[in-house]
Amino acid sequence: MSEHDAEKAAHKLFREYGLTMDIPISWLQLEVHSETLSVPFLKPSDFLSYLLQHDPDIVWVGGVPQTRCLAFWRAYYQYHPTHMVFQKFSAQELEHVIPIMLHGDEGSGSKKQPVSIVNFQTVWGTPNERRKFLKCKHLHGCRKCIPKAWVPCCKPATLENPCREIPSSMRLTPEDIEELEDSWPTTSDHSYLSRHLCCILPTYMATKGAEVLDGVLQALAKDVEQLFQGGICIQGRKYYAALIGCKGDAKWHVATAKLFRSYLHLGSVADYEICPYCLAGHSNHPFEDCSSEATWVSTLYSSAPWHVPGPFESISYDPTMPAAKYKRDPLHVFKIGLARDIIGSLLILLIRFFKIFDWPGDKVGLMPRLHRAHGRFMLWCRAQGEIPHFRSFTKDFLHMKNVTDYPYTGSKGSDSMILIRWLSFEIALAINSNRGVPHRRDLLKVLSPRLAANACLREALQVAKAMDPQEEGNPGGGGGRGRSESESSRTALPPGRLYKGPWSGEVEIEMLADEGTFHVYKTPAPRLFDQAVMLAAPLLSGLDKALISSHTRRACSRLRALKNRSSYYPKLDLLKEKLLPSPPRAKGSDSKPEPEDQSADEVKE
Repeated sequence: MSEHDAEKAAHKLFREYGLTMDIPISWLQLEVHSETLSVPFLKPSDFLSYLLQHDPDIVWVGGVPQTRCLAFWRAYYQYHPTHMVFQKFSAQELEHVIPIMLHGDEGSGSKKQPVSIVNFQTVWGTPNERRKFLKCKHLHGCRKCIPKAWVPCCKPATLENPCREIPSSMRLTPEDIEELEDSWPTTSDHSYLSRHLCCILPTYMATKGAEVLDGVLQALAKDVEQLFQGGICIQGRKYYAALIGCKGDAKWHVATAKLFRSYLHLGSVADYEICPYCLAGHSNHPFEDCSSEATWVSTLYSSAPWHVPGPFESISYDPTMPAAKYKRDPLHVFKIGLARDIIGSLLILLIRFFKIFDWPGDKVGLMPRLHRAHGRFMLWCRAQGEIPHFRSFTKDFLHMKNVTDYPYTGSKGSDSMILIRWLSFEIALAINSNRGVPHRRDLLKVLSPRLAANACLREALQVAKAMDPQEEGNPGGGGGRGRSESESSRTALPPGRLYKGPWSGEVEIEMLADEGTFHVYKTPAPRLFDQAVMLAAPLLSGLDKALISSHTRRACSRLRALKNRSSYYPKLDLLKEKLLPSPPRAKGSDSKPEPEDQSADEVKE
């Protein structure tokens, strides 16, 4: 491969080995500030034509096209009966209409410079074995969802109006319900299988002005409208596409939809309308009102939130509520939105009010407490096999200049979900330790973030991890049933590594420390990542201030240290007093380790 022009050489190599998709590249000519720009992009119609001809499984994901499309549109009718697709196409024609969504966002290019990315996707995802197992576990484990005569759990929106009758052609049948249950969301597998690229505007184009992005979006909107009106012919059959939503964060929607009602209009003195869907923010409709009688509810879609229509308004959608096409992004709404506030507030509350990371003699300043909390978090991550993208809990990470500031984290979306799982773990321990203090215990129950976050995102969006391969019922696991402890290997692992015996019933975590082997037994133990790990890991990690909770005595049935490590870990004495009535000591050792001196600069709150 020539180094003179590596890009051309790479493309040539990909074509030679058949690693390319022969989708024609379209070019858009734009006049920007007396300069002509040639912008390459892929038309959704060309991309969809190629997939339907050469890789139809990427679109239909193993389903029957007619059945899949009709079942979706019948279900979509329950939610949005005024979409123009139901006015243009009959029930028979809907069998050949593919629902699509457009997604746009800003990314980072060379030297962290902004780039704009636009893609489209269908509504069906590709399942993998992990997702199949999770769906079987969570869906079919629910009594309400056991296959039988289908009864909706909630009243469809159209039934709230008794004058509106659902046409017989749009009523869901048992076959439709079965088809919908067999469908998978687009988060089920790799994004390359569901997100189809339309264009990427590099930095030098994106910084030319808003006209460049607007011109590209207008070209894409024109092509999507052509898919809706004229369709494409594939092997003698006509297929259409209908837009059901534009996805993106609030910043993207403000820029592309030309919104004047948005979060940017939030005033500190005067009241301004800030919602693109309603008049919330007006003096008569306070957006802070979250009650069931909120006045802004009656103003939903009463007026358009723009003075000049954006490029996507040329796409057929719904003339009665055109702003509804701009969908809220769950990633930005929760993972890097609400979750950041929840995590920051809970972390500071657990540190300063409940003091769950404090031990006698520890510093009680904010930074020492954050340091101890992060040490506990890293031990949990090590046990769970998680790798966070941040290195510590700091004031900058929590956006706190003073202890009185409102905390919120700067975590990535994946880190937010890890932190929520860890906080749920810590809160569960704290609930057990506050059994004698009812008001504190009840407060901790209310604070548990897993009630909403886990149910909403980890299960509904199918982002949960699979169960441990050794657990019963996992189709990808090694089983482990029927094997006894004597049949398992007892290889000691390097410091900090975990070992789980493949037998059932009792689980042993065997680790090799610097001067001895440490064993923890926990029964019964379907998972090894629990309080036992929190007990054993500090002895291997070299932490002088081992963050060990007294709650572990309820989870561990036996603790045995082969060598006395008190001189290396002063806090181990405190642990032994709590867990062992007669802690084992090395021969000839009658003296107790000197207590740890309290730092002179300790700050008490």
